[in-house]
Amino acid sequence: GLAEALQRRLPGLSVINKRVNLRAPWGSLTPFLPRPALSALTADSDPLSAPWPDLVIGVGRQSIAPALAIRHEHPSTTLIQLQRPTAWASRFDVVVPPAHDQMRVAPNVIESLGALHRVSTDTLESALPAFSKQITALNPTRYAVMIGGNSKTHQMTEAALDRLITDLKDLVGASDASLMISTSRRTGAEAEERLREAFDRAPHWFWDGQAPNPYFAFLAAADAIILTNDSVSMISEAAATGKPIYLFDLTGDSAKFKRFHGAMEQKGLTEPLPRQPRSPLTTKPRPVLQEADRVGGVIIERFGWG
Repeated sequence: GLAEALQRRLPGLSVINKRVNLRAPWGSLTPFLPRPALSALTADSDPLSAPWPDLVIGVGRQSIAPALAIRHEHPSTTLIQLQRPTAWASRFDVVVPPAHDQMRVAPNVIESLGALHRVSTDTLESALPAFSKQITALNPTRYAVMIGGNSKTHQMTEAALDRLITDLKDLVGASDASLMISTSRRTGAEAEERLREAFDRAPHWFWDGQAPNPYFAFLAAADAIILTNDSVSMISEAAATGKPIYLFDLTGDSAKFKRFHGAMEQKGLTEPLPRQPRSPLTTKPRPVLQEADRVGGVIIERFGWG
């Protein structure tokens, strides 16, 4: 997402995606070794070799040692690390952690509200044509429903699932709306089957998990978006649409999620899904949150790349 945001401002920038994994024991050791080696990569990693890039954007712990190894081979490479690299952040030119991680402020730290992602105006507009037939068959009022599930902090309990199904059915009855429903691997087969049975008739669209994925089209076609509250990424992506976002609370929470949800609600980007709704959801546009563009602009200005 950040790479694409930089490309929109720097048309000559070419981007290559690399997936890396580290062999044991390197994957579990600190990535900040005195001389990180590219030889720690597994055989199924994408190869990293010269010519070395001008810019490396790393995300996740596994990317730290390879990024530092590239810097060792090519000292002029600019290093940007997303999320929170736990320690020694000064070894990167820029670190972009989510604000709810409360990373210590430093000159090279640019906090983001939520997650960086690929959702943009272009992404949404280009996603619609492939699914226009299915979408136009739905009722004019359409709500996208993105459902997560069990994680370290949240649980899709039976009681929560019962409440979600009831609230969605009440909402459909109150608004004559169509639901465009997408689940995740964390939802679980049992919960997914119950949701499918509850909303298995037209004019609803329950995505079956088979390609092609209509996720971006759901966001683009929705009048409002309903999300479970267990995913920073899903909520951040939805906030890039400028559409109303309603959150359904699963069981569980954490201090980080509380900080994130508090910031999003304070900015008028999200609000709780009404319990047993008796009227349609408001479709009044909301502010657009596009942190990849904002962070990309700060980076370009900082390094004078414009």
